[in-house]
Amino acid sequence: MPIDEKRRSRGERTRQAILDAAEKLFLNNGYNGTSMRQIARGARIALGGIYNHFGSKEEIFRTLLDERIPYAAIADMLADIETTSGPQMLYEAFERLMTLTTEQSDNLGLLVIDMREFGGSTVREQSAAIIPALLAFTGRVQAAGGLRPGIDGIVILRLLLSLVIGHTILDLILSGGDLPLLPDMPSSREVLDGMQDILQRGIRASVKED
Repeated sequence: MPIDEKRRSRGERTRQAILDAAEKLFLNNGYNGTSMRQIARGARIALGGIYNHFGSKEEIFRTLLDERIPYAAIADMLADIETTSGPQMLYEAFERLMTLTTEQSDNLGLLVIDMREFGGSTVREQSAAIIPALLAFTGRVQAAGGLRPGIDGIVILRLLLSLVIGHTILDLILSGGDLPLLPDMPSSREVLDGMQDILQRGIRASVKED
């Protein structure tokens, strides 16, 4: 391996060690409760070594959000859903997004930190790249048919994302600690099936017309 490539590889390992240490500290101690010295210690490097890769703690945090929130994976996943009917496409999107957010639950903690410390500015800036993919998916859902007429595409999109993100965050809250906050909770599968059913059919009982 050429010397430059070895140096680049070693530098990338150090960079990833810094990000790994910072993520763990941010999630455990909060943004303001984490210092650059603690990050250096967690990455097992000298404090000055951090500044070879990042200029500040905020830059580290923004890099974490940029690299570890799977924006590209979400866009690809939605684009991969075949056009069948609108309800079926929403069903598949819900299933896939729930799986992804469950796997990436730690990253939602970073989103919460961004909302608290930076007013969500980082996420807003970075999410701009995925908005066209989300809108394109919603357009395909409406074009596929099978939905009630007159429902705005933005409403559909916000409902879908709210269910996915809200469920994941609430699940972390309710399942944390020694005792569940809600006794006799149904299984995660049952909850997801119930949410999916409401997404598809609504919550109001059918009313027979005279």
